[in-house]
Amino acid sequence: MSEQTDERWSEASPLTLVTDAVTFPELRSEGRVHYLVASGERDSGAWGVIGAFWLSWDEERGGFLVNPNALYVGSETVRSHRSALRRGWTNERIYRYWQSRVGRKNERLKIDRQQQTDSLMRLNQTISSL
Repeated sequence: MSEQTDERWSEASPLTLVTDAVTFPELRSEGRVHYLVASGERDSGAWGVIGAFWLSWDEERGGFLVNPNALYVGSETVRSHRSALRRGWTNERIYRYWQSRVGRKNERLKIDRQQQTDSLMRLNQTISSL
């Protein structure tokens, strides 16, 4: 095998990012959060909620919680979020970018207006049930 091929196969699968994005203790310890529900094409091909962009109340922490029915698109969104962080964007800046997309048509994702909830755990439960 060539060196280029070896490097390509040594990269982590985008689906591995879903499982280690937020740990259970982090879900339980993160309090009040702002969030934006994102809808798009799910793994089944049907349109629906794929997850939610979230931002901590102090705007320091954030991420994307994936709906279990949208692992492919959700994991790609997680990857995009992590890529932006590696390029120097903050969680707050990423969140504001997606917030600026609320209500726009003809995009891959439809972003709903900002909401808030009392905990990241509650948001995770809500997104997982949709």
